[in-house]
Amino acid sequence: TTYLGTEVDEDDTCLNQNQNQNEGNAGRDVAIVDLTLEDEHDMPSPQRSVSTTYLGTEVVTPKEKPASRGDQTCRVLQRNSIAKSPVHAQKAQLSGKSRTIALSARIKEQMQKHMEELRKAYNLYYGIDSNVDERAARKIIEKLAKKSIPTAKGDCYRCGWGGFQRDTRKALNCYLEGYKAGCVLAIGNLGDMHMNGESVDQDEKRGSIFYREGHEKGNSICTTELGIYLLEKAQDNEMPKSALEEGLRLLMIAAEKKNSNALEYLGNHYRDSNREYAFEFYQDAANKGQACSQFEVAQTFEDNGNCIKAKEWYMKFLKNRDGSSKHKGIAHLHLGRFCNDNQDFKNARIHYAKSAYSFKNPTAYFNMGLAHKDGRIGVKKDVEKSKYDFRECLKGYL
Repeated sequence: TTYLGTEVDEDDTCLNQNQNQNEGNAGRDVAIVDLTLEDEHDMPSPQRSVSTTYLGTEVVTPKEKPASRGDQTCRVLQRNSIAKSPVHAQKAQLSGKSRTIALSARIKEQMQKHMEELRKAYNLYYGIDSNVDERAARKIIEKLAKKSIPTAKGDCYRCGWGGFQRDTRKALNCYLEGYKAGCVLAIGNLGDMHMNGESVDQDEKRGSIFYREGHEKGNSICTTELGIYLLEKAQDNEMPKSALEEGLRLLMIAAEKKNSNALEYLGNHYRDSNREYAFEFYQDAANKGQACSQFEVAQTFEDNGNCIKAKEWYMKFLKNRDGSSKHKGIAHLHLGRFCNDNQDFKNARIHYAKSAYSFKNPTAYFNMGLAHKDGRIGVKKDVEKSKYDFRECLKGYL
């Protein structure tokens, strides 16, 4: 711009210096133009200019210079300081809490909606008020896991069901989520994981605390596990006699609710001291599908001379997918004897062979050795096979 015949630089500093020089000229009518803006929003944009008259000469204020890197940094820091101020942080925190509360409410609502279905699955799995049916229980749990029900997802992660890769850490997180949503069934799983040290440090005390909480909320699975824990600790002299009494009391409570695990454990507890009393618990558990109890019922009938009932329960036990290999070998051995006594040599050979070659029962190996040695029960005489059977028999007993 031109100022009193002199070319004026566009720098605001130069313009202010020239203004200061002319303030001392008293002989002239100087009109000082105040260009100070009251509000930053009144600042002219870089695309506009403001024209004023100064000593009869039109003065055009320069366009706004772009902000320097330093100014930009200051503005960024100022914005960040505002965003990180206590007020803004509080608002962000409240917003985050609101989202968390809303999410928790949705999970809780979804959990309550499917709670009955989940409880049905657990009742089938543990044989509570129903027979044990793990296949049906698993099917329900896998279906609920696909609906993102936390406890069901935890079961699938823990067992590797429904296409979920086995991951106990994710299972633990799912159980915690279910626990926070009010799922009483998740409590027992948390107790199990702490008792066994699955993705957490093994802590039986903390596990028992979860069991007690579940028991107080009506979860008979937790009642059973807490009773077993107290009973075993008392038997190992790690807890006083009062713990044994409380453990038995808790198991009786669970047995009244038809919890098959409690029934079976009580049968095991009284097996040596009162066989008749134990048989009552075994029979109730066996009727619910507990494999070990079915085996015990079969043996009790056999000991009492009721071979027909014994054979019936041995067959039920063998059809059950649970049960130890040792017990399955014994069951086949005893069925082979029943068949042999009744001159049913074909089935006797089948049961002896399964007992020996599938479940490594040494007595069954001995019987098959005799059969191959003498050509009994429809088996062709074979000295080499006989020697093999006798060697395996000795290995089993040694």
